[in-house]
Order: sequence, then structure tokens, then C-alpha cells
Amino acid sequence: MVKPGSIITSAIVTGLLFGLVLLAPVTVQADTAVLQQAELLLNNRQPVQAAALLADYEDKLGQQPNFAYLYGLALFESDKAEEAIPYLEIATKADPMFAGVRIELARAYYKVGRYTDAQKQFEYLTTQNPPPTAQRAIDEYLAAIDIKLAQSQWRANWRVAPTTGWDTNANAATELNDFLGFTLDQRSRQAESTFLDIYGSGNFSRSLGGGRSIRLGAELQGRHYPDASFADSLGIVGKAGMTWSGTDESRSLRLRSYRMNVDDDFNNQGLSLEGAWDYNVTKMNRVGMFARVGVLRFDDEFDNRDVDQLLVGISATSVLGAARRVMLTVSTILGTDSPKQDGSRYGRDVFGVRGYAAWRINAKFAGRASAGWQRYLYDDAFFPEVDTSRRADRVSDGAVSLVWKAMPNLEATLGVSYRDNRSNVDLFTYDRWVLSLGFSRGW
Repeated sequence: MVKPGSIITSAIVTGLLFGLVLLAPVTVQADTAVLQQAELLLNNRQPVQAAALLADYEDKLGQQPNFAYLYGLALFESDKAEEAIPYLEIATKADPMFAGVRIELARAYYKVGRYTDAQKQFEYLTTQNPPPTAQRAIDEYLAAIDIKLAQSQWRANWRVAPTTGWDTNANAATELNDFLGFTLDQRSRQAESTFLDIYGSGNFSRSLGGGRSIRLGAELQGRHYPDASFADSLGIVGKAGMTWSGTDESRSLRLRSYRMNVDDDFNNQGLSLEGAWDYNVTKMNRVGMFARVGVLRFDDEFDNRDVDQLLVGISATSVLGAARRVMLTVSTILGTDSPKQDGSRYGRDVFGVRGYAAWRINAKFAGRASAGWQRYLYDDAFFPEVDTSRRADRVSDGAVSLVWKAMPNLEATLGVSYRDNRSNVDLFTYDRWVLSLGFSRGW
């Protein structure tokens, strides 16, 4: 059986990961001071005192979303879940994008035995593309609900996301016209184009009891470049795995496979085994480790690129500020690609760091940003007649996006990203800007 304490602890962390809250201003200074004092009491784990303080202001401020959230949270943390629900419902209705109050509402429903209502709230959160660590914590709660409801059916989540935009380098190629005395053809030179991207996914899960759940998933993504059709791609991904949930930690193991076609022909495919472990250090901080072993295989024309892959990494996630508006994640990776063919030049070592941030702007808008740096050191020189040193690439990339929540299950994203690949072999040096506008609909 899943222990309620474990589930509640994990869900608290999830709520903190999602809790990017923007409290509405209170015009009366005294009322503002009361809310600030209540928030301080909650942060100091004194919910009973916070609830008593706010009770005197219920008639005056009871319909204000920020008061409703704090009072509802104080009541819930004081073991008065039934009384907390009406206030958490007010706050959720006022700000549907405020994931922090939504998860507290889900916890309150769970506490009083309204498992179907709690399940709906948690399943909604899974449609919001939470980070992997947050997704695993939500899964712990959903697994416990499955046990409570004695469900034998699979739970399903669907998502469709069309995107359009402009890509300055659709084929990620050099801007050179010739190399080593050879004139490069169009496919080997930088090509810019508009694009249309269609993404769809389906995820299915089922509780097995004892904190275990099985998860299956499939993804399909196709991209078309009107001005560079030779870079058109179609990929399909399949996933199958299990998760284990315990006190303050979660583990997962899954098998992932994919196949990629480029310009209507098979290009490459891969199979990997992936594992992850996450631990709640505090209510505001979570650390994790992950590893992947797999194989990457190309079509016969490029089979010298076939490699076996190994990748390991660590990550840390933290929520900043008493208002819980900003979430930061930092990860590092280390890996190697081992070539399958003798004489292949595609063996390499990999090292990288990446940061991710998300913040709440208001009830309808949120921001996201990421930045990364990777170092690829190959085993051999690619063109010894030009440079006898090993090929070395340094890749820097960054992205920023603005998300608009148009409806509870519909959002629009405007984003821009940049990638800069520097190499001691000029043929592999390029940069790339992508401007995109996308929509996402979940069920």
C-alpha cells in the first residue's frame, strides 16, 4: 500500500514546483499586513495560528482570491480539509493557472474522500507539461487514488500541439559554399524556411498497488519545410516503464524506442533503457539522478554513424521566494558514444550543463526560459589533411517563451530559440534561430 504520509509529502513538493503564484494587491494597508502575517505563519509551519488570524477577516475578505488561498491552505494544514475546500475552490476559479492552489484543492478532496474530484485535478496538472520530477510526484498521488477507487482500468491523457514559425537553418548546416575544394550541394548548405510542426501524444497509466504504477506512452511528430523539403522529418516514439513511490523519494525505469524518417526515407532509429531517482531534500528543494544506456542506428548509407550510448546526470530543482513564483532546475550530463564500426569517426565524449526557469506573470500568462552548453570531443580527426587534431564541438543554446492560458486545457506559446555550434572543423560550424507560435490542447 502507498503510505498517505509519503503521498502527501511528495504532493507538497509538487505543489511547490508548480506554485508560481501572483497575489492580487490589497488596497487597504492593514489588510495587506494581515495577509503577509498569515503567509509568514504558514511559512513557519504555524497553520493553526494563521487560520485563527484570518478567521476574523472572513466576512470582509472572504471572496478575495489571495485571502481565500491563504485561509484555505491554513485550514487544510490545520486538519480541517472539509472547511478548506470552499476557499480553495474560490481561489482556483479566480486563477485557473495557479497550479499551487489547484494541487492544494486536490489534496483536500483526497483528504475528505472525494477521490474522483481529486483525480480530475491531478490529471489536469499532468496536461501542463510538468518537469519530470514534478510528474513523478503527481503520479504518486494518482497511484494512491487508483488504489482507493480500486480501479482496474487504464487512465489516459492525450495532447495535440500544432506549431508554425520560421527557421533560419532548417537542416542545421554550414553557410559555406565549398569545402576542401568541393562545392557543397543544397542539402549540405544552410537553408532557411517557414515550417509547420504537428505533435501528438498519448499516455496511459495503471496502478499496481504498493506505490507501483505502470506507464505506457506514444508520441508522433512531423515537421514540414516548404522552402527546404529535404529537411522534412517524421518521428515516432514509444515508451513503457514503471514507477515506484516511497517516502520522500520516487524511482522510475522505462524502455524507450524511436524511429526517424527524413525527406520520406528512413534515417535513424534508437532503443534505450532509462532510469531516474528523485529525493525531496526539503519542501522547497528536490535532487535527482538519471541514466540512459542505448543504441543508435542509421540507414545503410550512413551506418558508420552507428553508436552505443551511455549518459548519466544529476539535477536539482528549487522553488524561490515565499510567494513561490519562480522555479529553477539545473542539471549536468556526462556521456559517451561508442562506434560500432572499426574506423568510424563518430565516437565521442559528451559533457553538458543546462538550466531551466519558469515563472508566473499573472493569472493568464507565464514565462519559461532555458539555456545550455555542451562539449563534444570526438575520438579522431575528421579531415586530417586539414587538421590532425581531434574534432571538438562546443554547442550553446537558449530559448525563451511566453505562455498564454486561453482556456483550462488550451494554451498558446510564443517562443524564440538560438543554437550556436562551434567546431574546429569549419564544415560543422553553424548557427540557427527559430521563431515559433504554437498551440497545445490536452484531454
